[in-house]
Amino acid sequence: AAGAAVAGTATKVPAPNPNSPKELWAATPAETRRLKEYRYVDEGPTVVILLELNEHLGLGPEASELVEVLPQFRVKCEAESVDIQLRLRRKDGQVWHFQLLLDPLCKEIVPEDTVPKLRGKDGKRRLEVKLFKREKQLSWYGDIVGDPRSKKAPTGKDAKTQKGKEIGNEKAPPVQKGTLMNPLTPEELARLPTPSGTGSDNRPSTWQASAGGAPVRLAGPETPAPTSTSTSATKPFEPEPRHQKATTTTTTTTTTT
Repeated sequence: AAGAAVAGTATKVPAPNPNSPKELWAATPAETRRLKEYRYVDEGPTVVILLELNEHLGLGPEASELVEVLPQFRVKCEAESVDIQLRLRRKDGQVWHFQLLLDPLCKEIVPEDTVPKLRGKDGKRRLEVKLFKREKQLSWYGDIVGDPRSKKAPTGKDAKTQKGKEIGNEKAPPVQKGTLMNPLTPEELARLPTPSGTGSDNRPSTWQASAGGAPVRLAGPETPAPTSTSTSATKPFEPEPRHQKATTTTTTTTTTT
């Protein structure tokens, strides 16, 4: 009987923690607040964004009591923006959502190197988000959020794919450009002078097409070929002998009888 009682006892499943990050992000927030206040510190190659929970959330010391772990935050960074979001459950059971959006930043950052940390102690906590500068030698000062109209258009992987086309806003086809191996485009190659095959003319093919064919060379008067009047073989050139002054030698012979 005792064994039957043990076997019939149901196993108790622990209830989920309503304040766990998983439950907080799955819930529908009862209120959403946009944060406007924050601090930052320029540390040379990096900039640290400081979010004092008691001061910047507007809840006083209760904010530090309701934020216990870092996963309650979600930090998303791009080259020119920082998006910090927070979920917490108030004492009355309602889930509140907070967001601090810095967009666009006055200077670019390296988003994949961002490091968020939850610091402080019970009753006074703060979030620190370390941003790595794209240009480390430049100092950040004043308002680090620029004019939204000056934000660069997204390119490459950040560009969003636009579905459908608006009437009258279709983009013109891209202009073909040459490559390093083939500097000229097909249109430029077609405009180059090419031999026509008639009279070895070297005018552009487009000019020949507009002129109705390649020009025909007119035949001129024929030049008679030179004829030879001598049938003898040509003698090799021989230099003429130089004229020398003749010298006469007189020999006298005497005969004795």
